[in-house]
Amino acid sequence: MDELFIYKSSMVTPVGLGTVMTAAVIKTGYSAYKASSYFGCKQQAMTMANVPDDALPELVGALQVTAKLSSRQKRMVQLAAPAFADVLKDQSHIESIPCFIAGPEAIPHLSVGMGDLFLDALILQTGLNIDKENSKVFSMGRAGGFHAIDAAFKFLAETGRPFALVGGVDTYKDSMLLAKLDSEARILSYGAADGFAPGEASTFILLTNQKNSITTTRIFSPGLAAEEGHLYSDTPHRGDGLDAAFKQALQCEANTNISKVYSSMNGEHFFAKEYGVAVLRNNHAFSPAFTVEHPADCFGDIGAAFGPTAIALISQQKPGNYMAYGSSDGAHRAAICIQKIPH
Repeated sequence: MDELFIYKSSMVTPVGLGTVMTAAVIKTGYSAYKASSYFGCKQQAMTMANVPDDALPELVGALQVTAKLSSRQKRMVQLAAPAFADVLKDQSHIESIPCFIAGPEAIPHLSVGMGDLFLDALILQTGLNIDKENSKVFSMGRAGGFHAIDAAFKFLAETGRPFALVGGVDTYKDSMLLAKLDSEARILSYGAADGFAPGEASTFILLTNQKNSITTTRIFSPGLAAEEGHLYSDTPHRGDGLDAAFKQALQCEANTNISKVYSSMNGEHFFAKEYGVAVLRNNHAFSPAFTVEHPADCFGDIGAAFGPTAIALISQQKPGNYMAYGSSDGAHRAAICIQKIPH
């Protein structure tokens, strides 16, 4: 199996609730960047893009008091629950569905942002029926959603079942994480020449192997690779990992005349080089007038939520061939081709 279709999607981002609303706001160029209440080591307010607290549900009582989840994990449950519930709303014909979900990657000298208990917490928060036995969490950062999609491809091919749920959720709203990133001079603030605005979001996509009148967005098997010279490596950063991910993704049917690329670039100079390398080495696949979108300009760096969010946003575009890619802070690199089909 080398193609699946988007049946439904939903998201929660700093610029909107739901896929249609978020896509419409991004089209206007609106930015949710604001000076936050977090201050860096230079006593400058960190620029962030956050979902308003009153837009998120309260945690159920058991999750409020549990010590098994960190404050960051609890925030991610709140972010994920509305999109998770919305994408499965009115889907009673699906008895039980596996969920492949991407979360934050491990940062050196900092704990992993998403643990194995996260899916249990999300089920408890929403009360929804999920096939836990076949579900999996991918703690891989920006490239994680593409790995989750790869797992969905494999699951549906092996089982013949018609549906799988793919998602991603992340937040930087955590004082220890922000302090770590600030110590590395990575956070955007007044006067900073190189940094990113931490964001937060969740997106869930219901995928199917059945083409019908509502499945107008086709996705292909993602390309997955590794970059030896990643952000926390001493190896030179050559861009080979993203190039390999592009090449693998481009082995699909929609491998020519790509008109737009959705990039996980967040404003840090580090990630610009490998994008240039990957596009230059695979130039044959892109339309002469292709454009690149980096929606982090609107909703900040949304980490592990990026892949599913980018793909869901492409589902709102006009017919044509598209690509999305994600580069994690660590070694993971991934890309995918998407085709929007005319009605």
